[in-house]
This record gives sequence, structure tokens and C-alpha cells, in this order.
Amino acid sequence: MQDITPAGSVTDEPAGPGPWASESVTVTYPSATTAASFDVAFWVPEHDSQADPVLDPLTGAPATIPNDASAIGDWDPLDPRDPAGTDNAVADPSGHLDTVTARSVATQKSVVVSTDTGATGPSPGDTLTWTIETQVSDYFDLSDLTLVDVASDGQSLDGSFAPTIAYRSTEGSGSDTLGRSSPPR
Repeated sequence: MQDITPAGSVTDEPAGPGPWASESVTVTYPSATTAASFDVAFWVPEHDSQADPVLDPLTGAPATIPNDASAIGDWDPLDPRDPAGTDNAVADPSGHLDTVTARSVATQKSVVVSTDTGATGPSPGDTLTWTIETQVSDYFDLSDLTLVDVASDGQSLDGSFAPTIAYRSTEGSGSDTLGRSSPPR
């Protein structure tokens, strides 16, 4: 648990690393006059609480995992005509509030303006640095993984740029400069 805002305390959480079935995390705030939030870090295990594989062991196809949340509090209204009470403020929408998609391999692509020559933000003449991150599940072995990135219309490769790859695994980490499969245009 981290980033509990405003200050609060964890009053209930699962015992041990999981996998869990219907476990909950409870954060108690002594007072909350603005939005309240907290972050829960988690990982998706190889098997669920019934010992079934989370991901299909033959295909590695993505799996959707439901995620629910609710809130309950004691509302003490400023208007004396409204009754105060214990557990009288409840937010518990029906259905799943969110889903997590577990994957055997996942990729994210992001960009920053590394040289801003014109108007603030991406504009003609700027240099953009693209970052592609890929994660492979601990529960799958992949071979011959190919990642293809195609520059969108209006972008060209900086001939002086040397793309690099950084990697991390249980055996260690490192980085290397990559070659190009085709010349810049």
C-alpha cells in the first residue's frame, strides 16, 4: 500500500502473497474532506486461488480479471436538517468497476519531445524520442519474438541516432546498440 491520500491507515489486508479469493484491502481515513485514494501494487500469479492457470497454458491468450471497489463512511452534514449517522455514506456500484487484462506478452509505446525547436509540444522540426517497452510473463517462454515499429506519416529516422535495447531478466540485465533492418528514408 502506498500513496494514501489524505493520511489514513491500512486496517485490513490479505495475509500473505496470495493468490487470493475474495480478499480485500481496507484503508481507514480519520477525516476526508476531499477525494480519498490509495495505490495497491499487485502481480498476477501463474495460478488462481482454485489452482487453475490464469493464462491459457497452450496459447498464452489474454485473460480478463475483474476488479471491484466500494467505499463506506460516516457522513456528518453541515446542514443540521440532514441526519448524521454511522455508515450512512455508501458507494458500491453494481458490477465490476474495472478489469485487469493479464497477458503473456505486453507492449507499450510512448514519446517525448527531446528537441523542441518550434511551438511548445510536437511541431515540425522537433526531434521525438520514442520508447517501446515489452514485458514477457514469468510463466511463458517465447522464442523468435519480433517487434516491428513503423514511423507514422511525416516522421523520418534521424540517421545519427543509434537505437538501443535494454533488457532485464532473472539471469541479469544489460543493453546493446541495435542495427537497422532498412536504411532511413
